[in-house]
Amino acid sequence: MCPAVGLFSAAFALSGISSVDAQHVEILQLADKLHVAMTSGTAMMMIEDFLQELEVCLAIHLGTEERLMETFRFDRRTDHIREHDRARDAVARLRAASGAGSMPIAFDTMEFLRGWLRPHLEGPDRELGDFLREHYGKPVESARPLAIETGDVGRA
Repeated sequence: MCPAVGLFSAAFALSGISSVDAQHVEILQLADKLHVAMTSGTAMMMIEDFLQELEVCLAIHLGTEERLMETFRFDRRTDHIREHDRARDAVARLRAASGAGSMPIAFDTMEFLRGWLRPHLEGPDRELGDFLREHYGKPVESARPLAIETGDVGRA
């Protein structure tokens, strides 16, 4: 459980695509890392490094989703990418303001994570996962990857 944002559960591994779901978990673990730092009084010392790590993690994750949306012609990709752009902009603003290492930046960062992450996972990411499962295969609980992970889409 991620005490920072009250998010981490199997319900949030929404896409059924192991690489995307692993990235969701990584972002949630980052939120937990910030929460721990805030409660232990070390957030001011680590906020710049945290924001850099968050920015890199989001760049990888959002890029992965955007490539999937483009490749599989997700019909709501414009709106979804707009959400991604809002997250990128917010993190860039937080990074720009983090130079002083102030506790308000840590709080602002946590508020961003609470305000953006859960609604994004429950809304646009759930829609993307549903679309991919509906059009390109259902997730399998075994180790067998989805066709969209192996590039076998369209092959029987």
